[in-house]
Amino acid sequence: MTDSSSAQKFNRLGLSFPERLTYCALGCVAFGSLLGGYPAGKLASLKYLAERAHRLPKTAKDWYYYHKWKNYRVIVASVYGTARYGSKLGCFMLSYITLEEMLDRLIGHTQMASS
Repeated sequence: MTDSSSAQKFNRLGLSFPERLTYCALGCVAFGSLLGGYPAGKLASLKYLAERAHRLPKTAKDWYYYHKWKNYRVIVASVYGTARYGSKLGCFMLSYITLEEMLDRLIGHTQMASS
């Protein structure tokens, strides 16, 4: 067997292992980033409200600063949530694709059972 036919033997989705690993991991990081930002921001917004519910602002200036700081905290929490959830999903996909490839090479051919 030549190297090209050996490499073709373990292809899934028409991609070699390094390409599949890169595309799937980056896709999951992007998808996880989209999913992680909103809940983290929503939680930060509710947490900010709960922390300041005992003394809500009374003047327009106070309300301006209340929303200014709330928005700042929501943005920061969303960025952290995006990074956290995206990295978790990306690491999961990296381990899944790697395990799948290891099982294919151990068995000697690509099969559905190792997925």
